[in-house]
Amino acid sequence: MLPPPAAPESGHRDKQSETVTIGKRKIISVFKGKNVVEIEQSAVGIAIGGLSGGEEKSQFWQVVAACCEALPSHLPRYVMGVGFPVDLVICSLLGADMFDCVHPTRTARFGTALVRRGGQMHLSQKRYADDFKPIEEDCDCTTCQTYTRAYLHMIVNKETVGCHLVSVHNIRHQLRLMEDVRNAIETGQVQEFLDKFLKESFLTEPIPQWVRDAVEFMGYKLAC
Repeated sequence: MLPPPAAPESGHRDKQSETVTIGKRKIISVFKGKNVVEIEQSAVGIAIGGLSGGEEKSQFWQVVAACCEALPSHLPRYVMGVGFPVDLVICSLLGADMFDCVHPTRTARFGTALVRRGGQMHLSQKRYADDFKPIEEDCDCTTCQTYTRAYLHMIVNKETVGCHLVSVHNIRHQLRLMEDVRNAIETGQVQEFLDKFLKESFLTEPIPQWVRDAVEFMGYKLAC
């Protein structure tokens, strides 16, 4: 098993427990010894909270890694408030199992669809007015099977059903992504999955350093 990563430079750890503190704000605590045993005996799952509240991404992934390393491996780990696709992938590969976030529906409210190539598609932009393809041609959601980008462009800022239709796609997008992560883990193709996913997600910008650091910590090397 990989050791937990070092504490963020701007924070510290309590020697009696895995308490990660940033400034004066305690992000999360995972107590060792007796308390972890008690958790293991009584819990049916464990929530990791206090993240996605403005901390640096370099600190975010290290906290998730430390928690997943310290907590019992047979109990589901639920990371609260995490919903960006790249965050879901990194946290899943670090050992987290479940997530929740408003991201898919909140972005839909503003006419933004989640897509594999480039990350997002802003359907309110004029270039989609005459685009009669679905949001994603390989997506099996009811929105992509029924409606075109042009139709969604026409209604997305005028009718509430536009938000609903894009929400359907965005939620299915997240589910498909998690299916891909699970398949990559089960088939031993995590390296190939990471290379493809990150190359498609960051078409016009460099892969963030925190992502590279997290991937390296897990023992993988990026081709892109």
